[in-house]
Amino acid sequence: MLYCRAILISLFPVIAFNAVAIGSGCAMYAYFEGCDPLKKGVIKKPDQLMAFLVVSVFKEAPGMAGLFVSAAFSGTLR
Repeated sequence: MLYCRAILISLFPVIAFNAVAIGSGCAMYAYFEGCDPLKKGVIKKPDQLMAFLVVSVFKEAPGMAGLFVSAAFSGTLR
């Protein structure tokens, strides 16, 4: 029965991570609904969409793009 407890404990982080991923995808879709930066040639690869969204939304807030990059990089560290 230990495996049931482990599944229940790991269920919340999995649901939370998926909710954040789905929410950010919906936000990107809503923001770029009328124009596709990939088809316009503004970005070259689809994995650049999130960084482009952050730069587009926070272009008037100095340092926010750097904060996003540092947060994304620190998330990859172990």
